Amino acid sequence: MNFALADVSDTTNEPIMSSAVNRGITDLHMTASSKLFIRTKKFWSDQPADFPRVILSDTDLPQAYTLDYGHPDYGMVLLTYAWEDLSQTILAIQDPHKLLSILKEQIARIMRDSSYPNYADFLDPVTDDDVYLVHWPLDQYSYGAFSLGLPGQDKLISSMFYDYQKLNDTSSSRVLINSDCTSFLGGWVDGGLQPAHNSMAAIFERFGSLNPVAANFAPSALLGASPYQY
Repeated sequence: MNFALADVSDTTNEPIMSSAVNRGITDLHMTASSKLFIRTKKFWSDQPADFPRVILSDTDLPQAYTLDYGHPDYGMVLLTYAWEDLSQTILAIQDPHKLLSILKEQIARIMRDSSYPNYADFLDPVTDDDVYLVHWPLDQYSYGAFSLGLPGQDKLISSMFYDYQKLNDTSSSRVLINSDCTSFLGGWVDGGLQPAHNSMAAIFERFGSLNPVAANFAPSALLGASPYQY
């Protein structure tokens, strides 16, 4: 849903983005994802060596992680990291405490025949405020967690990935699009760095501040506008 971009510039009355880029922004598949975090006591710190720090399953709780950020007493538990259809399913649950209760029941079923059948009892937040739920499809600025192109959507990604090349032609638009969602690498750090590098290099090249030593390594010299050359 392309709500963020105006069709034309208020100052030049010319398109801000090409129709191909606008279509990419509108149509590229965004992955649904949901996460539930709780801050807890570091219950794992005084447990035996085989105490599970990660739980993976094929249930409605696909994965859970205990996270240690160095605090002497408290840690975090990522109690679910759901993608796509499962995220869409639990999207109906907006109350983080209700979802926590459901997931604790699931953990109890998963662990009941293990060496730690009472695992779910450890999953108590420090306070009622220490439960955080994020449903990325509800984010009004992204409508999903990250881009993951469907088969046949390479051209949509390509139109956004190579948007920086318009600075080399007569385009008067100086608005460049780049993010981790506009690359072929999906929603990863690498996917965010490459488009940012491309845009910065294009700006330096357009306005004459690109170091000649680096010119041969500029994206314009290395990359062709192809869905399969990046």
